[in-house]
Amino acid sequence: VALADGARPSNEGRGYVLRRVLRRAVWYGQHFLKAPKGFLHTLVPALVANMGEAYPELRRAEATIRAVLEGEERDFNRTIDKGARFFAKKAEALGPGEPFGGRDAFHLAGTLGFPLDLTQIMAEERGLVVDVAAYQAALDEDKRKNELALQRRKAARSGAADLTFGAEQTAALAAAGVPKTTTEAKYVWHGTPPATVVAVFAGRGKGDKGDGFVAAAPPDAYCGLVLDATSFYAEMGGQVADTGALLADEASVFAVEDAQVYAGYVVHLGVAAAELAVGDRLHCAVDYDRRARIAPNHTMTHVLNFALREVLLDGSLDAGEHKCAQRGSHVDPERLRFDFAWDAPLTPPQLERVEQIVRDQIAASLSVECVETPLADAMAVETLRCMKGEQYPDPVRVCSVGAPVADLVAAPTEPRWRHHSVELCGGTHLRNTADAVEFALLVEEGIAKGVRRVVAVTRDKAAAARAVATTARETLAGLAKADVSTPAALDALEKDIKTFRNALDRELVMPAFDKIAVRADLERIVNTKIKAAQKLVAAAKADAAAGDFEALAKSAASGVGCARIDFGDDTKLFAKLQKSKLAKLAPDASFCVLSKVDDATLALFTVVSKPHAAAVNAVHWAQHVADAAPPGATAKGGGKPTNAKFTVSSGSAPFDDAAIDALLKAAQAFVKL
Repeated sequence: VALADGARPSNEGRGYVLRRVLRRAVWYGQHFLKAPKGFLHTLVPALVANMGEAYPELRRAEATIRAVLEGEERDFNRTIDKGARFFAKKAEALGPGEPFGGRDAFHLAGTLGFPLDLTQIMAEERGLVVDVAAYQAALDEDKRKNELALQRRKAARSGAADLTFGAEQTAALAAAGVPKTTTEAKYVWHGTPPATVVAVFAGRGKGDKGDGFVAAAPPDAYCGLVLDATSFYAEMGGQVADTGALLADEASVFAVEDAQVYAGYVVHLGVAAAELAVGDRLHCAVDYDRRARIAPNHTMTHVLNFALREVLLDGSLDAGEHKCAQRGSHVDPERLRFDFAWDAPLTPPQLERVEQIVRDQIAASLSVECVETPLADAMAVETLRCMKGEQYPDPVRVCSVGAPVADLVAAPTEPRWRHHSVELCGGTHLRNTADAVEFALLVEEGIAKGVRRVVAVTRDKAAAARAVATTARETLAGLAKADVSTPAALDALEKDIKTFRNALDRELVMPAFDKIAVRADLERIVNTKIKAAQKLVAAAKADAAAGDFEALAKSAASGVGCARIDFGDDTKLFAKLQKSKLAKLAPDASFCVLSKVDDATLALFTVVSKPHAAAVNAVHWAQHVADAAPPGATAKGGGKPTNAKFTVSSGSAPFDDAAIDALLKAAQAFVKL
């Protein structure tokens, strides 16, 4: 039922509880019931048959439940045998009455996936107890290390002391009677509301009490300011914080680079341009131009969420309980990122439809309303989308695209609301979808088992991506019409295709659907036009070279033949002509053939006949010829005693006729029969 409700095994929260239960079941089934590995998910059909009437969500989510259980079993089974061996080894080494080590239990949990309660069951089977206190100490130590690492990363970002708040800092503010920051003004645009500095934070460990708070910050100090009220949006809900300045007498005295909220206190992080002290009266000046780039990305994240549901679930509300649920998001001025529960990559038609739904809602110029609403009223709206497992305040902010919030609350089960995005959100949004201007879905990828990620852009970045797609299609059309009537023309087209393919993979930013379509069309060009032209060129090369090979064979008879025959670097063609001409017409002769690939590259082939095998080695022969190349040339290759191939590169200078003639003389002189 938990899986049907959208829960997933993980290492924290209810996901960890679920993982513990599932892994205990796997262990019990395999260890006590002697069930085969992978048995648990095979029980789902029987469970649904017996419980599906009472819990219909099991029927709807049957495939998902089976997939999740199968994956969790498979992951645990990768380490279950290793964990059992580790446990047995440690248990057998214990003395009488000695507990099973807490650090060993932590290793089983953290590294091998054995929850503590499973280790305790295994210990009880042997008459042992686990040192839980030592386990907890190891767990706490690991958490402290992780927290310190996170703090160090944040401190490095600021280039100063650790400016993150912990329980000590929020408790100190509360004890001093400092009120929590009033934040209603964050939803008001283009204003400079007044604010008072109620705390100055220099960083953990600073100040008379060591809690980080000081009376004033000197000029050029990187610090945190807590205000009694603010119009700055503090980072939360996947949306980055506002930036801007704090003003005194209309002049900037503090550059706000970030804003974080801790237990209701908003800390403005940045650099002081003048001395700032508790009690100073300032004005908040948000960078609204930057916020104006964030807002369309946030609003379109909501519309994207709606579009994914429409395409993947056909608008179903019931299916959405366990599929397509939001798993995270991030919104900044550059782009939006949305993670959701789904088991497979989106197909090109699905990508196209999702993107088009968002674009249609932009074109429809739908109003966007964000209204504080009693939590119970909000949760009663049938089409409301919210994060599973989250706790929300009361009242809560309802954000609706295209439908008045008052109407939603008045008729919460109205079917027509299914055609609108309705979410709980405290972020800053557009007032109309038309303000997003354009939308482009750039990336769709898997980031974890059962979780997909899409990345998209709006406004000018989306328009730019569409322009790139248009240009790419024009380039593709040019490649499709390119001349391939001569080897040189085919060569040039192949180089152009390689350059274009590299640009598609590494440089060109365009909608994901367009990129997939362009790649497919490019491969069609390669598989039809290019391959057909290659066959024609190869046939022409073969025809041109066949006469030269025949003449070489006749001239060599039973001796040695050395000649330049330009047919490129085609090993298969050489093998074909060697067999059909050289070996057939002069079976007792040995040959060295040089072929000019381009101005700076030669292909060198040697073939030694059976009568000459005792006296001549094909690899040594080819190496000797390569060594006669001009200074600075390099060669690589190899082969067998009877046949070899080397590629000789001249470096910067091209191979002229004299240099090639010198190589042929070296080839002739090497063979002494």
